[in-house]
Amino acid sequence: MTDVPTSAPGGSPASVVYVRKVVVSWALYDLANTIYSAIVMTAFLVPLYKQHYGSYTPVGIATSVTLLLSAFASTRFGGNVDRTGRARPGLDLWSNVCVVATAALFFAIELGSWPTLFVYGASLFAYQAALTYYNALLPVVAPIARRGFVSGLGVGLGYAGIPIALLISKFMLARGIEAQAAFLLSAVLMTLGTIPLWLHVKDRPSLDRAAPDGAARVTPTDSPTLLSSLRWARSEPALGMLLLANFVCADVANTLIQYATSYFQDYLGWTLTDAVTALIALSMTALVGGLVVGRLADRARPARLYAGACGALVVGLVLAGVLPGSPISVAALVVTGGVGISTIWTVGRLLVLQVAPPSRHGEAMGLYGVTTKASIVGTTMFAILRDATGSFFVPILVQAAVLALGVVLVVVAGRRLPVR
Repeated sequence: MTDVPTSAPGGSPASVVYVRKVVVSWALYDLANTIYSAIVMTAFLVPLYKQHYGSYTPVGIATSVTLLLSAFASTRFGGNVDRTGRARPGLDLWSNVCVVATAALFFAIELGSWPTLFVYGASLFAYQAALTYYNALLPVVAPIARRGFVSGLGVGLGYAGIPIALLISKFMLARGIEAQAAFLLSAVLMTLGTIPLWLHVKDRPSLDRAAPDGAARVTPTDSPTLLSSLRWARSEPALGMLLLANFVCADVANTLIQYATSYFQDYLGWTLTDAVTALIALSMTALVGGLVVGRLADRARPARLYAGACGALVVGLVLAGVLPGSPISVAALVVTGGVGISTIWTVGRLLVLQVAPPSRHGEAMGLYGVTTKASIVGTTMFAILRDATGSFFVPILVQAAVLALGVVLVVVAGRRLPVR
């Protein structure tokens, strides 16, 4: 297929053209950054840190602090995209920082607790910063009528990369290669997954600031701060409630991602190899969930899909805590966990774009990023409760209760969203 512009001159959202090569290249970046999440945050860092330094709590605190710092930077990054129409420079910069810091974890894990936490924090901040710019490219590569599919394709391809990364990791472990070598593997795979985006996804050179249907023109803040962006979102009832709901649900999703391996190892008594196998199964359900939910989101009410998937995950979490290790609870966690997490990532950014004015899509994506980054409750509280009780039972049920609250908020937000 020959290259064609992703938007007509002027760059209005209605003029965006679906180009398969551009869309697939954009979606493959989701594969690259999900590999980081799978290898570093889920599969290897937490158990390796526990093995070397005897506790979960420092990693939980480091994760929460880093996510909070990235949340404060997120709206500035998004506002910069609104002003300039350029997301690629920031995306390229932070992607490369993440790759370098991830590779450095191979050495840092042996140097001490503080070097490990510092390098991990640098890699996580860069990973989250790059995601803000990446999400801001969704309106550039996807026509409005196909945003759900394109968003789901990104999530699906991302989770398709997890089995590849984890199978290679299992092969390395089986051959006696030290586990921290997975950090080098992650850096290499992340780079390979980013190359198509570098080649084929271009910034929209100019943005049409006119509001649709003759509505008042909305001008983005030159340098939005987190507080100014939050005030703007609060003035938009649908957007504000949606962001709050996404914050609650994404907090649980991030916690599940970080502690899945430890749950399988410490609570169920599985080997690391068996735990990685379970993560592969979880990623496959997320792959299918992202693709299916993305398709449905272009045809049905996205908020209802979001609430339904999160409601099912509440059931899966309760079973995982109450019936640990039973075939029913493991199957429920794998299915509802994969579908629930992929739905949060697929539909959340779609809903934000649905209610935000086109001239502030970058800032809105920055706020959306805040809701996925500022997980200062779940990751820390899970670690503290786990260390204090010596069990996963209490922290898992707490997460189920928090997610149930998120479902209620999604339902309320859905009633305020415009019907497409």
